Amino acid sequence: MRRVLGAWDQAVAAGLMDDGAETKYHVAPDGQVLSVAVGTSGQLLANGEPLTPSVADRLRLEMPWLAGIVTFYEDNQAAGRGLKGSPEDGVSLLEPPSGD
Repeated sequence: MRRVLGAWDQAVAAGLMDDGAETKYHVAPDGQVLSVAVGTSGQLLANGEPLTPSVADRLRLEMPWLAGIVTFYEDNQAAGRGLKGSPEDGVSLLEPPSGD
């Protein structure tokens, strides 16, 4: 969590997001955390960095338990929906990584 909070502090300092922006937190069973907020430009930020296709690909590799939620936010961003329809914060009932 300290790493994630530091990333958000850096995003605020860089002007990528407003302080106090709504942030969704998703925790994998292995303890990894994905946090997502809408940046000042309207682009989604994942763990404090703009959710670009390359960032989404990296997050799916680094956080296999959260790969589905990364894709959810990537699709939301492409459709201009931001955080709409986001699952509740916390540990989600997720399928285990496939090991592919």
